Amino acid sequence: MTELFMIQDKSDSKEATWEFLDRRLDNVLSLGKASTMSKNTADAVSMGLGSIFNMAKSFTPAGAPMDDSEILNR
Repeated sequence: MTELFMIQDKSDSKEATWEFLDRRLDNVLSLGKASTMSKNTADAVSMGLGSIFNMAKSFTPAGAPMDDSEILNR
């Protein structure tokens, strides 16, 4: 596809083709950053939920089933 675009490009030094490629590379980099941010966000949420669960578990006596009403009463 790029080769066809480059053949049709009449600009000096194929500037239009290089600008096109630069924009596509920026798109790929942006997608990679968004993917990394999504993974980091998911990791942070998971860690936060784990912490909440561990805190709630510490209020429950060993071996007793977890009951939300008991936590709310405290």
